[in-house]
Amino acid sequence: MLRERKNNPVIIYHDGVMRKKMEKKIIERWRNDPAWKLRWERIVLWIFSEDEIVDIAEDMEYTPNGYLDLRGFPFNAYIAVQEHTNFQRDELLQNSGGPIANKRFEKIDFSYADLSGRLIYKCKFYDCIFENTMMRDIAETKNIFVNCVFRKGTYGGSLGMGESSYRNVQFQSVKMQRTQMWWPDFEDCLFQNCNLKGTDFGGAHFKNVKFIGKIEGVWFRGKMPDRYKKNCKWRPEIDERWDQVFPMEADFAEATLSDLTISDLCDLSEVILPGDGSCYLIPDLDAVRANINIRLKKEEKKLLKRLLEYYLVKRENQNMEILCLNDVYREIREDFAPDEQQENYDLCKEVCNDLLNKRILTLGT
Repeated sequence: MLRERKNNPVIIYHDGVMRKKMEKKIIERWRNDPAWKLRWERIVLWIFSEDEIVDIAEDMEYTPNGYLDLRGFPFNAYIAVQEHTNFQRDELLQNSGGPIANKRFEKIDFSYADLSGRLIYKCKFYDCIFENTMMRDIAETKNIFVNCVFRKGTYGGSLGMGESSYRNVQFQSVKMQRTQMWWPDFEDCLFQNCNLKGTDFGGAHFKNVKFIGKIEGVWFRGKMPDRYKKNCKWRPEIDERWDQVFPMEADFAEATLSDLTISDLCDLSEVILPGDGSCYLIPDLDAVRANINIRLKKEEKKLLKRLLEYYLVKRENQNMEILCLNDVYREIREDFAPDEQQENYDLCKEVCNDLLNKRILTLGT
């Protein structure tokens, strides 16, 4: 056993080095190998053409599992075109920062590719792989993703703009922090161990969506606020969608929730809460606040005030909430004197049990 423990770090380090070497090789081939430079040029020319489907598949390479091999494809918005082509094509030089628009990508492996900073508009992605793909600060607008997998890598910026669709898409260990979304539809999707801190699911629709792992600092909005309509460039075509609010069919049974923001008519009636009992669903926030205010008048307790000021805040157009005990308990540990902590743990449990008995608080679906 001791020998295995000593050897494990060496094996992990070796695997990491080999993976880095492979990643470097498949990225640099697009710049150094004449055959791959020609492929890069032809793909880019197709991207800037009016053709929806790529017609050069017979000249391309395929991965062992049958995917068109665009692994390591370098095409961020700031790319130096001259490094990837031997020809002085005016259209490449002029359009190198342009959008990727109206294209159909089917069974393509984009692993280790770099599409950062791109506007991706009205494209269709079917059965594509995005593993360790760099898609930072993209503008993802009116696209369709079906049966795709995002694994590790970065995927963020402005997503879902103008009602994009994600169906049977898996996001596994993807960096998606500080992402702003605008009306995306998620159906039969999975978010597993992703970094979503600071992400705003603005007006997103969720149908049979599962979250696994830590969900911290995320904003769920039922719709986008009406004050945004004035300068919205997707109107009037987005007007019907703007006011559509459906129950959020999200499963958090295997997630850990903390520091959530919920607003703008977000309907939590179909949400499945974490299975460890760490969260409560509040169907009527006004009723909960009224009950705690009555209790506060009878006994001046610091924790009761904190509940009203920080954890049961009445937000814009929102009367449903999720109370995360992890947040309350963390504050008790950090902000209350050691000799006061057990008393406040007990008070929190007492308040929650009382609200449960009165059916003002629930354990969710």
